[in-house]
Amino acid sequence: MSTGKNCKIIDDKNSCGFIYPFIDKIINLLKFINLVELFKYLSKKILAENASERNIISNSRIAVDIFIIGKWLYLIWLIFFQVNSTFHLFFVWYLIYSNVYTYFYYHTWSDLILSDNLITASRLKRRFVNLCISILFTIFCFAYLYFVPYRYDYKWINTPPTFFSSLVFSISNSLTANFNEIVPQTKTGTTIAIIQLVIMAIFITIIIVGSIPQINCIERDGKNGVQK
Repeated sequence: MSTGKNCKIIDDKNSCGFIYPFIDKIINLLKFINLVELFKYLSKKILAENASERNIISNSRIAVDIFIIGKWLYLIWLIFFQVNSTFHLFFVWYLIYSNVYTYFYYHTWSDLILSDNLITASRLKRRFVNLCISILFTIFCFAYLYFVPYRYDYKWINTPPTFFSSLVFSISNSLTANFNEIVPQTKTGTTIAIIQLVIMAIFITIIIVGSIPQINCIERDGKNGVQK
């Protein structure tokens, strides 16, 4: 993804009607209920007020990595002990939402992705690694949902149900492939499978959008133009 070094980005939200500014406002507000933002905020508080921008970014990324490791450990604990409660069910759904929102916001929606000085080889590789981790985490979250809290919403050909079977079903469902050993038998089971398909479609859309150059500059009067 390449950009012109002297491209000027114009914020023209006021000339975009009212649908886009409204949606943009909602998406930006949702950022405040994203738990990973708390980790990033605390990482900034740890640094001195006169800390360099490089140190702030470095601490922020470390905080994100800690959050990623923490949510994986939490999910593994839920799966291993087959924990099933309303609170944990709600929190897993929240983590699924947070997982999708974070990757969508910072890799598709945020104005920061248009900044030339942030486009580096390391950052692009980190984005790819985070994408793989996000997709894998989503697959494991749904595997937990199929295996523990919504177990009785599915017909299991092989009994007793195993996490391996639910994981294979989650992977197959993500790829829109058939896995006949687990079949939804209630509306709730079907709805959850559809939600996973929609989420995976969102990830695919993000990948496609991310592969398109974010800024198009044109030559105008011998100088770099602006984004149209």
